[in-house]
Amino acid sequence: LDVSFNTSGTLKDLYKAKGATIFLDAALQADKKVVAAGQVWNGSNYDFVMARYLDNGQPDATFGTGGYTTLDFNNLSATATSIVILNDGKILVAGSTSGKFALARFKQDGSPDITFNSTGYRVYSFDASVARTIKIKVQDDGKIDALAGHTLARFASDGNLDVSFDGDGQVYVDLAVSGDLAIQADGKIIVSGRTSYMAAIRYRPDGSIDTDFSGGKVQYLFTDYDEEIGAVASSILIQPDGKILLGGHTRFYNFARQPNHWAIARLNTDGTLDNTFNGKGTNYYSNYADEYVTSMALQDDGRIILGGYSNGASTQTPGIYNFQLRRLTADGQPDNTFGNSGTVLSPVGNGDSRNYKILISGDRILAVGQAQFANTVGVIVAYKLTDQPAATPSITLSTPYDIIKYSSPARIKLNAVVNDAAAAIKKVRFYSGTTLLHTETKAPYGFLWDNVATGDYTLTAKAYDENDEVITSNEIHVAVIDANVAPYVSMKQPSMDTSYTGPADIRLIANAKDPNGRITKLDFFVGNTLLFSQKYYPYNYTWRNVQPGTYVVTAVATDNEGLSTTSAPVTITVTNANLPTVGSPFPANGSDAPGGLFSFKLSPNPVANMLTVSIEGLQDKTGQLTLLNFSGAVLKHYNTGSDKRVQIDVSSLAKGMYILKYTSGEKVTYKRFIKM
Repeated sequence: LDVSFNTSGTLKDLYKAKGATIFLDAALQADKKVVAAGQVWNGSNYDFVMARYLDNGQPDATFGTGGYTTLDFNNLSATATSIVILNDGKILVAGSTSGKFALARFKQDGSPDITFNSTGYRVYSFDASVARTIKIKVQDDGKIDALAGHTLARFASDGNLDVSFDGDGQVYVDLAVSGDLAIQADGKIIVSGRTSYMAAIRYRPDGSIDTDFSGGKVQYLFTDYDEEIGAVASSILIQPDGKILLGGHTRFYNFARQPNHWAIARLNTDGTLDNTFNGKGTNYYSNYADEYVTSMALQDDGRIILGGYSNGASTQTPGIYNFQLRRLTADGQPDNTFGNSGTVLSPVGNGDSRNYKILISGDRILAVGQAQFANTVGVIVAYKLTDQPAATPSITLSTPYDIIKYSSPARIKLNAVVNDAAAAIKKVRFYSGTTLLHTETKAPYGFLWDNVATGDYTLTAKAYDENDEVITSNEIHVAVIDANVAPYVSMKQPSMDTSYTGPADIRLIANAKDPNGRITKLDFFVGNTLLFSQKYYPYNYTWRNVQPGTYVVTAVATDNEGLSTTSAPVTITVTNANLPTVGSPFPANGSDAPGGLFSFKLSPNPVANMLTVSIEGLQDKTGQLTLLNFSGAVLKHYNTGSDKRVQIDVSSLAKGMYILKYTSGEKVTYKRFIKM
């Protein structure tokens, strides 16, 4: 477990006192905050519940009330099962209430977004009685695809059914049980679940069955065994190369006992099994214990994490379920470097525990679900993604702003930080050469060495722990001279290459310190132009109404003897607020494609080398691509002709944000991408 998350690696819902709580889904924000959604008992029925946690596992006090918010559906029971973070930071949640499908939208602070149906939520007539099969995804244009039992529906961003989708906004899903929903880069929709077998159906963007996908439906995947029964593909994951992973569970007739086994299949884009995956396109795990895959995640190196739960027993008899993770190599083999032969089994709480969603956040896996303590509570468990070797204890010695030259008689502030000590620290000693300067017994460990004479000094610190182990710091070589020393200055804010939208108000902050006297003046410059001058700390200034352009900002600090220092320059960019809206669609035109459908997609995004541009819906019309920097300056043109799939080499571009413009006749659209 990753004990840096909530100090133990396990987070229990803080609101369990209000009643039983279950987390059924979760999503990561760009700032690594995790938002969990599910249901909470209010004393008479269940409400939608959301909780947001910081990257360290602590509740986010800026969200709802103490990190927690609920939504009551007129005193009717409700369960939230699917959550999406929208591009503007708002949160879209789907679930059911009294057997009907429900959508709710919340602001970033957790309050209901009353611009959505005036109440923040909406209930629809189609059936959602099997609550936990409800899933939502959001298209690039903001439209919402929703799976609820036998219904696949599309809504506009305002919650109204989109009648351009199969004529009435919804289609029937021909599966006995639905499991998950995914959207491909080309806008096609995959729904997984089961017939009597693990199965998946693919729909075109207009809602029609995609017959290019094995005739429209994929099933009978595990043909190397006797007939599978009770199988469900409960999770879909689309890889960057377009291949499709189906994860779930299955059973087989040819086993004497028939527990559920974790099962996974990888399909090519046409629905056929990918034989580069475990040699046959499928893999399963059988240890005669009930096992379920509920979620999957893909690492950057192509390895696959399967999340779910297992009763860990040696027979079919149901037992207490535990959180379980498995990791596969990119070609479908168990990754024996992960946990115990590729598997991690985690009892959580003192009873039944089930994992419904996994997320990869940096170097950790977050597993979200429920566990039994005094009652059922929502939990998030954090695992280290890779086992790191134990950190070597260390002590770091520093001076403020790393100043190493002073004027005599000098005042030198020394700071020592002890990292990853295995035992408690009893004391820290500061040395000049072999001469003991000071002993500190309490953190933070610091010492002001005063009245230091001219000379060269080698400074160190030593930490002594309760086991009498000694850790020695780095050396700092300090010179004290009989002359004035120039002050230190640096720009703290903004950082290099920061981009703003103009006209902008830009906050400038500088750090400055004089090694032997005091700072009498700090000036902010743009190029050679003085912006502002001030005499006292803190050194900051708000530069207002900055127009589009590229600027070089510096700070100049002057001490009480007139000696000055100029900071390293910081380059910033202010872009034009009147650039066209990125991602705006082409006007619909029925002559170009059925129903006016048009697709302009970039992948991968972010991109390092080759950017693939996919254009659909214009039939044989020709077009041109224009590459712009984020200020709107044209960098290059590409004539695409009638090609609808183009690759662009962007490896030579500097890191940052760019815009790709597509022009075909009078139609123009834009997409933003990030160069890594």
